[in-house]
Amino acid sequence: MLPIVLAAALGAGIIAGFVGWSLGRARARALAEDVARSIEPYLRRKAAEAEVAAPEHPPWNTRHDPEQMVSYATGLAERLLEAERAGPPAPADVRGMALADTQQLGPGSAQDLIVTADLKNKKGS
Repeated sequence: MLPIVLAAALGAGIIAGFVGWSLGRARARALAEDVARSIEPYLRRKAAEAEVAAPEHPPWNTRHDPEQMVSYATGLAERLLEAERAGPPAPADVRGMALADTQQLGPGSAQDLIVTADLKNKKGS
């Protein structure tokens, strides 16, 4: 009689464990789909605005584990945070850029002009 009761308890424990595991995986799948549907597009847009390269991913489907879907979004978020911590890029050095032939200093008369190098007439120098 005792072996039958132990076998029944073991069977009930296995069934309960499987049901718990199945519910946990279903919940993880639902959370991963929420991340892929709601959070990932936002992160991809912010990455494009910040000019951070977002790694390509295949279209998510049921073959992908929920952990893959969430780890992609967290990796992209980490890249955005690293770019934010690094600060804005250094301003471009505009001193070496070619200027127009003439450039006004202010709202004054035509005598307030600075003539820069005439690049059109300098050929072959």
